[in-house]
Amino acid sequence: MLCEGDHIWVATGAGLYVVDTAAKDRTPRLVEDKAIADPGKRFTDLSLDNEKRLWAASDGGLFRLDGTGWHRIDAGLSGVNPFHVAADRQGNLWVTGAFAGLMRLRVVGDRVVESEHIPRKDLVSDQVVSLLVDHRGWLWVGEDAGLTVYDGHHWRSFTQDDGLIWNDLDAYALSEDQDGSLWIGTSGGLAHSLNPQDSLIVAPQAPVISQVAFGNRMLAEGDKAEWKPDPLTILIASLSFRDHRHIHFRYRLEGLEQEWVDTAERTVRYARLDPGTYRFEVARVDDSGELVSPVSAIAFQITPRWWQSLMLRFALALVAGICVVLVWRGRIQHLLKQKRQLESAVKRRTEDLEYEKAELLRTQEKMRQYAERDDLTGLWNHRIIMERLRQEVDRSERDRTPLTVILVDLDHLKNVNDTFGHPAGDLVLKEISSIIQRAVRNYDWVGRYGGEELMIILPGSSFVGARLRAEQLRMAVQAARIVDGELTLQITASFGVASGIPGDYEAIIQAADAALYKAKNSGRNCVMATEIDSRGARDLTIT
Repeated sequence: MLCEGDHIWVATGAGLYVVDTAAKDRTPRLVEDKAIADPGKRFTDLSLDNEKRLWAASDGGLFRLDGTGWHRIDAGLSGVNPFHVAADRQGNLWVTGAFAGLMRLRVVGDRVVESEHIPRKDLVSDQVVSLLVDHRGWLWVGEDAGLTVYDGHHWRSFTQDDGLIWNDLDAYALSEDQDGSLWIGTSGGLAHSLNPQDSLIVAPQAPVISQVAFGNRMLAEGDKAEWKPDPLTILIASLSFRDHRHIHFRYRLEGLEQEWVDTAERTVRYARLDPGTYRFEVARVDDSGELVSPVSAIAFQITPRWWQSLMLRFALALVAGICVVLVWRGRIQHLLKQKRQLESAVKRRTEDLEYEKAELLRTQEKMRQYAERDDLTGLWNHRIIMERLRQEVDRSERDRTPLTVILVDLDHLKNVNDTFGHPAGDLVLKEISSIIQRAVRNYDWVGRYGGEELMIILPGSSFVGARLRAEQLRMAVQAARIVDGELTLQITASFGVASGIPGDYEAIIQAADAALYKAKNSGRNCVMATEIDSRGARDLTIT
């Protein structure tokens, strides 16, 4: 829903509606226009740009309302069909869709002329569930593993370690208050950031050199220590743990090195130092390299022993050199012969050992794959996925955290087998399995449940998040094009979703199977979802 002037715009699963608050009749009215070919299609998100133009994302594509009326936006070479949309102050559109992560679009006229996919390193996760541009023009990206903000220069991500109640954000759950604070909805509750701007502009505090140990002796500022062949160990501490994932240290030991060294470690160790005067300096730096703390430093001196004088070292080196030459001249021929013999023997034995080791590793890997993985799809086999489900059900009941099971059935795969042969059907099942495996989180589980049915286990996923995830997977399967030589295949899938806190693993499987049965009886290529608890299942939604 979006308010603009006297109008309230509402995106629904049955089209876009508008309410005129200035009129006597405030009944919601379906938006119908020649630019919108099918007004009854689902609209998923709305955004207002600086020029008061309304952008609307729907299953039928991207639309814009300006002073001249509604316009359908040509996706151009990007080919994107947005699911979420947010307009910033620079004229960019940030969108999500049936692809991993986030994309920036530039629209000129009624066509997308530029698109840029945001790399995975800038985000916490590839699964984006909500977008928001605040009054500063900053972009906030809600994901299933945390929150990311882009201020126009730097990307910064936040998780539970930074104060979020839960890493799994809910869909459409970002909202800016009138005072500029940010409300963040998660599967574990609601978080409120009172001063979002402070998260990016706080300069790091100076680090503390908590300990300098030369062997067993602790050194303080200006101390002198007699040389010994012990390591120098320096411990660095930070007085603030704020945003510690984005902070590292920059140090150098004057008297030994001139260049600064970057590290994320809190311990610096020098194996052995020569006598001399040294000064250790360290500063705290953020990821961008622009925010640097004041430098902390400590100076000390290592004094030489009597036998470390230069003249004595030179004399000893000369005597040792002469002795080495004399011994070397008498032994050189014998050593060369032994060397050749040993090198030949070692080479043969090394080759034998490397071959045996490689054969053993290959055999072990094959045995593990055969025991745990499905031969065709590479997913977890039925035995392993059922073991994972039992473990996740036990943990869900113990921690009282939600658990989601999604059963996926490929529609009419038998027709593919009968028409194009079983190799084509196997290729379809393998490619769809790969698409689903790439689309889930790294701690989710995907396995082959049986035949053309797959099982997806989403620990910690709420009911709303599970429905959205299943819908995104359905769209990804529908958009897939599977090429087998000159043959191009397209297939759809039906999804049965069961989410909640189950009493046992059989109950959640039965609920998901019942939802899948309804999806298949409802024309296939759709999602049916059921919310369950320890008392049973209850149907809440049909998508």
